Amino acid sequence: AATMRDFVRGMFAPGADPALVEHVVADMAAADPEAALALLEASLRYGRDVVEALAALALPVVAINPEEPPTDVASLERHGVRVVTMRGVGHFLMMEDTPAFNTLLADQLEAIGRG
Repeated sequence: AATMRDFVRGMFAPGADPALVEHVVADMAAADPEAALALLEASLRYGRDVVEALAALALPVVAINPEEPPTDVASLERHGVRVVTMRGVGHFLMMEDTPAFNTLLADQLEAIGRG
């Protein structure tokens, strides 16, 4: 649980709302350790299957990512993924700045709708 707490805290941008950070940290640290490790292992093991899964979708895919750490935009674009980034947020960007995330999401959905 202590390792999880440290790991999750590191996924937030500096200046993130401390109450939000502690809420997410507590929630994730409360997870069953065996289930959490199995999930992490599966995501690492099956991450290579994402390329095939993206190709099979044959649908527009957009990744809304934080600016930091940098996203390998060129790699994602090679696989048909449009990348949009947000400044000043971490891994939990949709929780750290919900209004900005929702605006970006709405803009991307509108762009997809226009085709």
